[in-house]
Amino acid sequence: VGPLWTVVFGEPLLNPEKVFNSGSSELLRPIVSLAVAVILFEGGLVLKFENLRDAGAAVRRMVFLGGPLAWALGTFAAHYAAGLDWGSSVVFAGVLVVTGPTVIMPLLRQSKLGGR
Repeated sequence: VGPLWTVVFGEPLLNPEKVFNSGSSELLRPIVSLAVAVILFEGGLVLKFENLRDAGAAVRRMVFLGGPLAWALGTFAAHYAAGLDWGSSVVFAGVLVVTGPTVIMPLLRQSKLGGR
């Protein structure tokens, strides 16, 4: 609806500059921070460490080596490729790392895949 609205009427349906106090970050930063906190909290709630023991060494390597490595590489990519400052790069990469499992694990649980 939003992109179509913009094409038809020439202005966005929801203009963030008007909504968030004429472009200042008085409301934008707390709302973004709260959204990130909810994503991270929900991701922590659905993690089941007892399932990691059953899954084997491959999953442990993926979680304990792949996660931090993806976070570090994502931080460097966000900083050097996207031009974000270091703090924003770390947060952005962290959100990308934790969003993956929170989206994929419920899908895998619902698919009722059999073990090997």
